[in-house]
Amino acid sequence: MNRLFDKKFILPVFALVIVIDQIIKFFIIEKVPTEGIFLLKSKILTFSIENQVNEGIAFGIGLPRTAIYFFVTLIILALVMICVKEIKDGRRRTGFILSILIAGAVSNLIDRLLYGGVVDYLSLSFFKFSWPTFNLADVMIVGGAVGVLGMVIFKSKVHLRLVPRSGSEKGPK
Repeated sequence: MNRLFDKKFILPVFALVIVIDQIIKFFIIEKVPTEGIFLLKSKILTFSIENQVNEGIAFGIGLPRTAIYFFVTLIILALVMICVKEIKDGRRRTGFILSILIAGAVSNLIDRLLYGGVVDYLSLSFFKFSWPTFNLADVMIVGGAVGVLGMVIFKSKVHLRLVPRSGSEKGPK
């Protein structure tokens, strides 16, 4: 198995994701004006670094702060319990992917405690479609969720292939 999924690498990678994201956010708050810095601006694609604090949840949907803190903390705790179980049961790859997702969620929770909302800084537009501003932690959350979904789909396919056929079932050869 890949050394990256070894138990001793999961916690340092988890911590590194949070530290890198928090350092980037610190520099964004300190150095980037609220109107942003355009890195690429064309009729097709626009990419900029911005300084926005999102007080809502995904896509800026507003909820009371206490509800956000409660639900985010509850979700993180549930994911941590699942992650620990996966690692203890020898499913380190799933544990690693979950730890990346959890690191993104924890980093965004730190933002909420420090700044009253999540610091978003990456802005991307393609033609006239503008994606909501996001950050590295959001990428880790989405990447972790896609990874877990991929693991579930992959495992279900493997399971389906390994189910023995009964003698009466004839399938294509």
